[in-house]
Amino acid sequence: MERVVLLASPADDRYDPQIRQGVVEPPLGLLYLAAALERAPACEGVRLVDAYRDPSEADHLEDTLVQFGATQLWVSLMSVEGPRCFGSTAQQVRQRLPHVKLVAGGKYFQNAPAESLEPGWNGFDLIVRGDADLEVDGILESQGLYECSPLPPIELPYPRRELTDLSGYSGSRPPHHCVIGARGCIGGCTFCAIAKRNPYRRDPANVVLEIEQLMAETHVGCYSIIDDLMPFDRGRFERYCAALGRLPSEAQIDVSWRADRFTPEIAGKLAVSRVRIVRFGIESISPEIQKLLGKPCPRAQIMAAVRAARAHGLSAVTYFMFGFPTDTRERVAELLDFMLELSLETPVPPYLGILRVLECTPLHRVYGGQPATGLPVEEMLELLGTWRARFPDFFGVQA
Repeated sequence: MERVVLLASPADDRYDPQIRQGVVEPPLGLLYLAAALERAPACEGVRLVDAYRDPSEADHLEDTLVQFGATQLWVSLMSVEGPRCFGSTAQQVRQRLPHVKLVAGGKYFQNAPAESLEPGWNGFDLIVRGDADLEVDGILESQGLYECSPLPPIELPYPRRELTDLSGYSGSRPPHHCVIGARGCIGGCTFCAIAKRNPYRRDPANVVLEIEQLMAETHVGCYSIIDDLMPFDRGRFERYCAALGRLPSEAQIDVSWRADRFTPEIAGKLAVSRVRIVRFGIESISPEIQKLLGKPCPRAQIMAAVRAARAHGLSAVTYFMFGFPTDTRERVAELLDFMLELSLETPVPPYLGILRVLECTPLHRVYGGQPATGLPVEEMLELLGTWRARFPDFFGVQA
């Protein structure tokens, strides 16, 4: 019988001060896997270790494995920094606990270079690509490379949130839960690491049922629905509205939307469906960059989306990126000035992230081999510092 430790690997927090402050989300993907493993006949125990939230957890990982009697360690690598941040730890586990099977999966392998998929990479016995929820039996027994089949449109077991202290993930935010409605996106953004032609999707009614159960069990009223398909599927959006409207009045929901697909009508329907926050991924205000990213949206349309949300009592949160190879000081300054203008329309400060061009994305074919940014990171951070006095609580650059 197998005993499995699931590990959310450490991250590079040089450009993400929010990690150090504990403002991270629970590893829902691993909690879904835990639920699947607990149903597997060959598995008799599952434990979660979140070294993304607390990197010190990786320092005594070997003790954890020994105390738990682990026979397998499943590691989730979620970014291009994953191998660098966890590679030495994996090698140590391989040397000191050779009986423990090392398994690696996560978003990193959706866009990983070919050498990452070779047997024995970084000491791992098995590399898993894709959603593993329905194939844990095969993964428990396999070596080498395991390619998962696309998930069919069925309802998976709810994630095993009981395996972690969810109160430790809120940071400065009110207590909240994230609920996954879909995995992947059909938006076609060229930088996206989760693009899928046929993403896994849940029935909106079942998503809301999970929220209802969580409200009854935890007495938490704030929920983020992760479903990038909603803006592209009108019928799905309508089913969400119908189901969300049945939630208790104290429920507060936030969703993500495309600014170029947001209208006053949509804002009105969201507002009467317990939605209180809409998150807009703007990315850039440069027409050239927007075209390159596959997200064209004129400034007037961005402003109209934010104003439509505000007119219906919704908080509008905006997300931008900088650090493109074609960036200049003038272009970054123009972006920050627009963010300042936008902040006058909504009390919620904007978010700003540094572009990371992932291999195997369409954008990599354009920018691959070029410097990571048009400006040195230090210069960009210095430039950002001049804007902190204008809206000091916005600054949390996310790698």
